[in-house]
Parts: sequence; structure tokens; C-alpha cells
Amino acid sequence: MVSARCYLSWPEVKALLDQPALRSPSGLRNRLLLEFLYRGGLELSEALSLRDADVQDAGPQAIRLHVEGRRGRSRLVTIRSERVASSFVPRWREVRPLGAERFFCAIVERECETGFGGPMHAGQPLHDSYVRAMVTRHAEKAGLDPRLVCPRALRHSHAVHALAEGADLRQVQLRLGHARRDTTARYLTYIEGGPA
Repeated sequence: MVSARCYLSWPEVKALLDQPALRSPSGLRNRLLLEFLYRGGLELSEALSLRDADVQDAGPQAIRLHVEGRRGRSRLVTIRSERVASSFVPRWREVRPLGAERFFCAIVERECETGFGGPMHAGQPLHDSYVRAMVTRHAEKAGLDPRLVCPRALRHSHAVHALAEGADLRQVQLRLGHARRDTTARYLTYIEGGPA
């Protein structure tokens, strides 16, 4: 069953998404990463393994992600958001280091000191420990209980919100990359009288 600690209401998700300062390159990157985790329903490892070529334009209001999931299963995920497609992605591409192996990477030398794995240098992929610490920091700034907010909470919240809005269970299963339908069906407990 989905843990209550891994599900956020829409106002909580919005409060978290609004925390990164979009004026700074790292803030823009962090906001875009949070958007991918939530709007794409991505696992943290999936988001951090994206390459620039995996993030494709799909019109002025959408982007398409080529996601490599578990056990080598790949899938296409479309994120429909004008702000993400027309503003965040193009702006991030302008400021991210040229030649970076991964789409989400460190921007300046010795960025992202977290105490786990040491600092990262410009162009290096982000450590998952950095992202977890970043999410905790933004949860605190948003007035959320940081013990209840993790990157995976955004994926779970995406699934619950999509199903609550009437998305087909099979569509959500494919979007999340679940091999089994019953794995996705557990999110229904939060819609049909489960915790809110």
C-alpha cells in the first residue's frame, strides 16, 4: 500500500514547487527537476539519468521525455505544461554547462556540497543525496513537514492526482512504468475513502 507519508495534496505540491528561486540557474534547475518528478511521475533515478536528447519538444505546451525505467523498460512520458515547455526547459538549456552528460547537472565548480559524496563540479550529474537534501530544504521553507516529503512523494502524488481527475488506470500504469496493474491500483485507496 502507498504510505501516507509519500502522498501530498495539490496545495502542498504547489507550495513545494514554488520554493526554488527562478532567478538563479540552480533554482531554475531545481524547479524543473521538481516539475519532472511531479508532472512526469518519474522516479528520482529516472529523472537524474535523463540526457539532453531524452527531453524533446512536443509543441508549445508540452515536452516528451524518453525515460529508461527499471529492468531496461523504456517509455515515453509527455508533460503538458506551457510554463515547463516554453520557459523552464529552454531557459535551463541556455545556462546548463555545454557537454554535460546528464540533463540535470551541477552548474558551477564545487556545487552541491551535501556531506554525501562530496561536491560536484560543473557539468557532473547531480547526486540523489543532493536532490533529497534540496527537497527537504524546500519542504521546510514551504512550511511542510520535511519528514513526510521526499522525491518519491511527488511521483505518488502525481498518480493519486491523475486518478482523482479521472485518468484511466491503464494510462497511469503506463506513465509510471509499472509492470503490473495492481501496483498502480493501490493509489485508488486514496481516492475511494482513503487518506486525503
